[in-house]
Amino acid sequence: MLGLVVLSPLVAESLSGYDSSTGDPLALLGGLLFLGPLYGCPALLIREIARRLGAGWPGIIALAAAFGVLEAGVIDQSM
Repeated sequence: MLGLVVLSPLVAESLSGYDSSTGDPLALLGGLLFLGPLYGCPALLIREIARRLGAGWPGIIALAAAFGVLEAGVIDQSM
């Protein structure tokens, strides 16, 4: 579970390579303090909800798509 919380912000923000902190390990670790809860906790919740409902991969994909629209439209207001 901790791996999901740590890896989801790395995949979402750090591996894209558009930020100036991409080559700076200390900046990346500092970013995990903010981005971990922003990306990791919803990823963990999506996994647990789909698992407990028995929804499988289609449920995970549907919940992740709904979260993506909600985050970009309401939370970040970047849509």
